[in-house]
Amino acid sequence: TGRIDDIPVSDATVQRFIVDVDSLESDHDALPSPQRIKLSWYYGEPVRAGETWRFKVRLKPPHGFMNPGGFDYEAWLMQNGIHASGYVRKDDVNRKLAAPALTDSAAIRQRLAERIRGMLTDSAFTGLITALAVGDRSAIEPHQWQVLIKTGTNHLLAISGLHIGLAAAFGYGLCRWLVPVRIMQRIPAQHAAMLCALVFALIYAMLAGFAIPTQRALLMLTCTVGAALLRRKSRPLDVLAFALIVVLLWDPASVLSAGFWFSFLAVAVIFYTLGGRMAQSRWLKWVWLQMVITLALFPLSLFMFQQTSLVAPLANLLMVPYVSFLVVPLVLIGMAILPWSSTGAGVLFSAAESLFSFIWPLVQWLAALPYSHWLKAQPGMG
Repeated sequence: TGRIDDIPVSDATVQRFIVDVDSLESDHDALPSPQRIKLSWYYGEPVRAGETWRFKVRLKPPHGFMNPGGFDYEAWLMQNGIHASGYVRKDDVNRKLAAPALTDSAAIRQRLAERIRGMLTDSAFTGLITALAVGDRSAIEPHQWQVLIKTGTNHLLAISGLHIGLAAAFGYGLCRWLVPVRIMQRIPAQHAAMLCALVFALIYAMLAGFAIPTQRALLMLTCTVGAALLRRKSRPLDVLAFALIVVLLWDPASVLSAGFWFSFLAVAVIFYTLGGRMAQSRWLKWVWLQMVITLALFPLSLFMFQQTSLVAPLANLLMVPYVSFLVVPLVLIGMAILPWSSTGAGVLFSAAESLFSFIWPLVQWLAALPYSHWLKAQPGMG
């Protein structure tokens, strides 16, 4: 018996979902009871996030294939706190016990994703919008993922540091604009705006399902805001080092994630690059920063994924500001007004979808260029 803890991924024959176990009856009482399991249910009744179910299941310890250079599925299960995997067996005991609570975050995310899909029924980019809105990437088409991977822009669809930072910036600007002057006379305007930014980032992280990259980004933001509120004079790299310690204390298993290494390395490179002497032109600064980040992440990508994108500098030069300053704000504002105006939110989501459809042919062209994507066997440690 347990609660469906995330949005189920379904196709014509099977549903896959994660269950937080409340109770378990087993013939092997001596074995430890798993607290979080990943299940598949073939030809079963539809399940929804937040619901409480009773299942008859066959479980096995978490394990993955030991192919050198392949995806370490067992490490992924461990990192996500999944203690067993298995499938639901056909039995009369399988039934729903309780509907989701009104405040259940997973159920809210699923309802929001379904409303967005209902507003964009004929769109080819619905999966991209729901990925940015609630972190649900199940509707992204495989060929779209391939285009994003070949251009090195797939990080734009994973809600992590960039998106949490944009949500925080949105909250910061909104607070500076809306908070009455009399409150600012008691609390420094910067401090009030920073707290508001942290609240907006927390809400967005909740809508994204508190995925591990989202948690990491939120902890890094909290460290930065905390240093500013305490008026501690510190270098950016000192704050980054403190954030690294906090993340490792919060989730030691995060070192198993490639995103952990990519995110901290990228932020360190940004701080180091911006701290040096650079060209005065903002455009040239942006071009130079993209080149430095790409060169820094190039060997790490080859080592961890045995592949890298050779057009990533150009693709990110165009896509990062395009998605960050045009698409994501429309999605964030649409999410903010969705409870009060479905029509207005639908207009904003449609506009965000139109922006994707406008630039997508260019991204596809970059992905189709000769030698745009380099595959290489995993290099040795020596």
